[in-house]
Amino acid sequence: MTERADRTNATASDAPGHMAPGHMVGHVLRLEEFLSHAVYESALPDPRLRRWVERYWSVTWDLEPGRSHVVTTLDDPSIHLTREWGGVRRDGVDGAGTWITGPVTRGRFDVTQLGSGGVVGVKFHVGGTTAFTRADLGALRDTTIPAADWDGPDLPPSDLPPSAVGAAAMIDHRLLAHEPVEDPGYATFRSVLALLEDPEVTGTSVLE
Repeated sequence: MTERADRTNATASDAPGHMAPGHMVGHVLRLEEFLSHAVYESALPDPRLRRWVERYWSVTWDLEPGRSHVVTTLDDPSIHLTREWGGVRRDGVDGAGTWITGPVTRGRFDVTQLGSGGVVGVKFHVGGTTAFTRADLGALRDTTIPAADWDGPDLPPSDLPPSAVGAAAMIDHRLLAHEPVEDPGYATFRSVLALLEDPEVTGTSVLE
């Protein structure tokens, strides 16, 4: 592992109210309101992981006593591995822990922030988790389960720094130690996704 992974595209903020990263626009509802009370960071993974891992991210908040804030994200086909602490609540899962959240297909995903707390997360590329586990990914759709119940990588121990930039090197080490092996069909899958995301592609003939 290199001493310092290239994190040129990392984003970080020192306080709430900073400018929103482009990847959040259109994905997080009431984005300006969210950024007015929370600190968001993102960082790139080690270059050897970027084929399967899109980014590391973190959110921290410190609300006044008695206040809460609901964060709503729209459909997300990715799988997220998160370490969460403090006041956090979501549908079916409350409190701190290390979790796997599957693709969101029901339109929206709500998380309530209470008091003070935070999240450090790994966002995998769509299909990227197949390099780390052969677990049934369909069972994760629209649900969150403890990471211990998932046959895949876990996050480092409790001394994980509370920010994406600070935690990146430890997460890199953990994921690389899992010795990811790419699924034989992943390259073709990525190529098809790239075509579907290309605005100049207007028909399915290119897939034939």
